[in-house]
Amino acid sequence: MMKKMIWAVMAAIVSLAAVTAEKPTGLNGARGNILKFDLKAQSFELLKETEYDPKTDIGKSRFTIHWNEKTRISHVTRNAKSKIISEELIQAEQLTKGFWQATILGTQDGERFVAESLQVSPLEDPRATDDPNLPRVLVIGDSISMNYHEAAKAALKGIANYHRNEGNSFSSVHGVNNAELWLGDYQQKGLHWDVIQFNHGLHDLKQTYNSKTDTFGDYAVSLEVYKQSLEKEIAILKKTGATLIWCSTTPVPQDNKSQYARRKGAEEIFNQAAAEVMQRHPEILINDLHGMVSKSPVYDNWRKGIDVHFYQKPEQDLLGSAVAEAVKTALKQRQ
Repeated sequence: MMKKMIWAVMAAIVSLAAVTAEKPTGLNGARGNILKFDLKAQSFELLKETEYDPKTDIGKSRFTIHWNEKTRISHVTRNAKSKIISEELIQAEQLTKGFWQATILGTQDGERFVAESLQVSPLEDPRATDDPNLPRVLVIGDSISMNYHEAAKAALKGIANYHRNEGNSFSSVHGVNNAELWLGDYQQKGLHWDVIQFNHGLHDLKQTYNSKTDTFGDYAVSLEVYKQSLEKEIAILKKTGATLIWCSTTPVPQDNKSQYARRKGAEEIFNQAAAEVMQRHPEILINDLHGMVSKSPVYDNWRKGIDVHFYQKPEQDLLGSAVAEAVKTALKQRQ
């Protein structure tokens, strides 16, 4: 009888440990943006990359962080590789002004996460440079959107405040995890979004390549997961009330058998999968950059290579102009 009781207790301990291990533990060492820094309550919201509860698969990106008089707050400066090159202690009051990014270290105290240290860096307040009389546009995309960013922004000058996600949007899975962070505190005045164009594809369709057999492996993201991820991201983006634009994935000009292997025509398969998703959301506009790049003589020389990027100014200008026209169409629909 005693042995059975001991085994039962041990089994319960193991089970509890397993459940505990399944819980998201990403707050210690997490980096995100500070929202609603409250001196009186000694708390703030951290908006970070989404974490998913493994039992419910429900994502969460906003977390309440608590701090106290012992919390060490330092203003850090980082280099291009995110390495800290300087650090200076500051008072909590400074975080009530402006926008800040924070890396937090701390411990879970029951239902509360208490920060032991905050390493913070100032973020640009877009309201300081936006024209308050113009609508706000967000472009979510990979490095192709970086290629046409300046051209699209210039084409929309005086028409809209043009923004894009920080860094690279990578795959659709990455998009789902980071969408809330890219959207920011959109319910706050001046931080809303009127139009959002989004795209994922070129990172989803990457494949491994075996030079010995001259064969390509599986896609980085399967077509089924790709469609599921787009649905999840659309649900997140719709919460903003913005008019959405899906941007078709630009072509893979020729087979690339290097580290970043891609097959010519793979984007057409993924664009068809995306089209199936968009058909379920007829209110989402379509910006067919794939069709434009495929047909325009501006890209005749580009199509001979294996690089999916657009480095020539005429190529970037035409892409930027197409994005600007899609945004203008979306803005007219909102009038």
